[in-house]
Amino acid sequence: MSEHRGLNPAGAFRPARGFTLVELMITIFVAFILMGLALPSFRDLIMSNHVTETTNALLTDLNLARSEAVNRGAQVRLLNNNGASSSDWSGGWKVAADTAFDGSFATVLRENPGVDVASNYSVKSKVTVLASASGATPTDGAVVFTGQGTMLPKASSYDFNICRPDSQPAKSKRITIALSGMMSSMTGTSGSPAPGC
Repeated sequence: MSEHRGLNPAGAFRPARGFTLVELMITIFVAFILMGLALPSFRDLIMSNHVTETTNALLTDLNLARSEAVNRGAQVRLLNNNGASSSDWSGGWKVAADTAFDGSFATVLRENPGVDVASNYSVKSKVTVLASASGATPTDGAVVFTGQGTMLPKASSYDFNICRPDSQPAKSKRITIALSGMMSSMTGTSGSPAPGC
């Protein structure tokens, strides 16, 4: 007795069944809706990652400046590429040491290109000055650490705001440096003396 495969009970071949054009169009339509829902959160994730990356790079360079100041027993500064008086650090910064002890800061230890200005990311700063203290007056465009790892005596605190392109202060980052040189980072820039996001 022979056995027949591929036949239905009536003995006829069944044609292979695929997708109809309508089923394919519905599937594509649903895929576009799901992509449209996911896109805003994906964009938000990219912005958050970029701000976090910039914050970490800035903290790394600040810690390098402080540790090198202690190791060398000399002043080391993080200098804004836009100049010592500028509060806009978006164009980058460099870590430089005063190895000649003459205030020249000629030894560059590290450079950072800054943020993607074309995409409207920004880094802003503000130093809070103690008028009662003696010594050199600090500026918004340079964070100077002494050989003891502290900031200049007149700088009671230093703040950085790392801002997102969508200008959301609650999702931006803030770095605060105390006179002692201790640094902290937090999410949200409310209450920061540095220019807002």
